[in-house]
Amino acid sequence: MKILSGIDIPFNPFGGSPIICDDWYSNLPKDIEVLFLTMPPTTDKWWKMPNVQFLETEKIRDPKLYPDYIKELNEEVAEIIKEFQPDVIHMQHLNFGLSRSFVEVAATIPKIGICHGTDTQVAKQFDFFRNNLVEITDKTDFLVFPAELMARDFFSVYGNEKEYEVIPHGLPSNAFSEHTVHKPNESLKFLYAGRLNHYKGADIAVEAMSYIDFPATLDVIGDEDETGYKSKLEQMIKRLKIEDKVFFQTKISREQLFNKFSNYDAILIPSRSLEAFSLTAIEAQARGLVVIYGNGGGIKNVVGDSGICIDDNTAFTLSSIIKRIQLERSVLNSYRELGYKNAQKYKLEDQILALLKLSQKVIDRNSSL
Repeated sequence: MKILSGIDIPFNPFGGSPIICDDWYSNLPKDIEVLFLTMPPTTDKWWKMPNVQFLETEKIRDPKLYPDYIKELNEEVAEIIKEFQPDVIHMQHLNFGLSRSFVEVAATIPKIGICHGTDTQVAKQFDFFRNNLVEITDKTDFLVFPAELMARDFFSVYGNEKEYEVIPHGLPSNAFSEHTVHKPNESLKFLYAGRLNHYKGADIAVEAMSYIDFPATLDVIGDEDETGYKSKLEQMIKRLKIEDKVFFQTKISREQLFNKFSNYDAILIPSRSLEAFSLTAIEAQARGLVVIYGNGGGIKNVVGDSGICIDDNTAFTLSSIIKRIQLERSVLNSYRELGYKNAQKYKLEDQILALLKLSQKVIDRNSSL
């Protein structure tokens, strides 16, 4: 089987869909060939994924110039398809230029659209992105979502029905490890790890610490993804006088984060908007952390009762959960066990096999037409 895929963003190691693609396409059976299209990296850190081809077409982000970008990209992609001759195309993101190009120049090749969280977020905000999503999805043969609630959210934006399957993201074997359990007399240590923006809700985690009147700390690991957001957090910390409770760290690599997980009792994921899956939550559970999460979409499907849900997603409710943990440290042990068992359901090899099985199904169905 020959699979063509890609994302028209720089081939740099940062979260979300690139991590998922790197996991999938770096661990395939030997009889599967993948060509992954992407833009040249802007750093010296690349993915481990083999068979990568850098696009020559320069990315254009201005919506007014989008037709010109797609026209040039179509010419390049058409030549690549002619040379590679894929059996199926995996379209990462149903809002990106490369997916638009795939549906325009590869009408006869079966296409599986793989939806990621930002697809619906931007489509809800801008008509341009919603129209692009509809145009791409209309010409897609089959859809894949990481969680059922992600699918529901997508179809509420798309406005039509389409055949789909839920295939969760998976964890590589090196993600699993025993956790060092802190002693009952140690202060609680919490972690926020992710992009710093309003949607991810780091401010909810920070504000919650102002209600805590016992020794506890929160480390915020991540880079600003919304102009001025980190400054707002710093001002909040100063105003609430919690400089001794909240500390910032710049974004680190995935492997470094895995190793750091064992320094904490729980990870806080108070997202305000849809979490398509929240791979970080499952990674944390695989390392023995308790997951305390906001009630936002797919993460509820994925974590469910194996973590603690912040039902109304407010700082006060989050602080109440933290206070309960302080009073009943046994809660940590219970959710560590539940979380680790939950993470075991999302092993990478199982999800890869499911994606390949679906790919063959779509290929076979297309060839019989």
